Amino acid sequence: MFDENNPSPVLAPLQLVMLRDSLAERDAGHHVEQVEIIFAPGPWRARVETSWTETVTRTEALRIAFSLENGQPSGVGPARPPDPLRRWETTPDSWEAWRSADRHRPLLAPGEVPWRAGYWPRTGRFLWTFHHALLDGRSITTILRAFLARQSGQAAADLALAKWQPPTAEAIALADRMFRRDFQLPPAQRPIPVETDEGAALRFLGAGFRKRLDAVALEVESTTATLLIWAWGQALAEATGTDAVVVEQLRAGLPRTDAAGFTMLTLPVVIPRAADGHVEKSLREFRSHLLALRAIEGVSPADFQPGVFPDLDRVGSSVIMVEKATPQYLMASETVASIVLHEAKGETLMATAHLLPDLRLEVEGPGRHGLLAGWLRVLAQLVSHHPVA
Repeated sequence: MFDENNPSPVLAPLQLVMLRDSLAERDAGHHVEQVEIIFAPGPWRARVETSWTETVTRTEALRIAFSLENGQPSGVGPARPPDPLRRWETTPDSWEAWRSADRHRPLLAPGEVPWRAGYWPRTGRFLWTFHHALLDGRSITTILRAFLARQSGQAAADLALAKWQPPTAEAIALADRMFRRDFQLPPAQRPIPVETDEGAALRFLGAGFRKRLDAVALEVESTTATLLIWAWGQALAEATGTDAVVVEQLRAGLPRTDAAGFTMLTLPVVIPRAADGHVEKSLREFRSHLLALRAIEGVSPADFQPGVFPDLDRVGSSVIMVEKATPQYLMASETVASIVLHEAKGETLMATAHLLPDLRLEVEGPGRHGLLAGWLRVLAQLVSHHPVA
């Protein structure tokens, strides 16, 4: 990987943002993820250490370090051989406090892998702490699948490093035209209220509701994910009193099962407010717009002259992510009692939808409770005429 015939990977724009945030405040825990697994009692607990060691050895992304120049991220290079797993014999008095302290321990030392892992064999607890700039969401899942397969006695393939592909000149030119055409938006009329309570607004809607939403998507020749994004935009438009909003949608190109790394980016998308009686037309047009984004998935603000890339700091801007399932559902196994991905909730307005096993909606950031209620109202109106037999 690290030779003149195979140049070092280029950092993705979102990786650079995350790394700069963390380097500015090295002990603040910015962009740090933690996977906590409790393994069920059984002979597989004895295989955790060897399975993790093999996973590290056979996963290229777990053997790299971020290169720094003058204290700033500059690329990716080889890391010193990592300590795959630290074994702990005593349990902390407060697991939550221990996990919080671990999150704030620096992860970006030169030449070191930006992760660490520990195992408590008496309780079967495994904790993997890593910098989010190392892995995007689906790569986290890919690595965990391989680890848990090995831990349960199955074979798992090697994982190459998934590399960011900078956009072509043609993609930048196309994005330039799209942005200049689509982002002439009026200002929001109302601010989103600030809420003082902590945590996220969360609602479980169930499998039945998701099936009804699937039926609507089929009827309008769309997808359930598209409906969820569109409905979030309608809720934002209503809350801010404007005819259209801009949301950042997570994009990561086509999925790869043989690689792991960071290839994620967010792209701005306009969601117009649907006129009365024109919901189906609005949905079809929005689906076409999302499909068009595939041609410009690699562009970022740095690729344009100032003023071309849309303003993402306007009132009502948000990030939305639609996931297939929660980690617990994806990793269902007799060897695992529980698995949780711990993420620090930020101040940015963000909506997340998990489709399986039951539809779950979550909103974090300003106005989260009111916006979640609005999101639910729009979805309820969509499915009201589609009962499930």
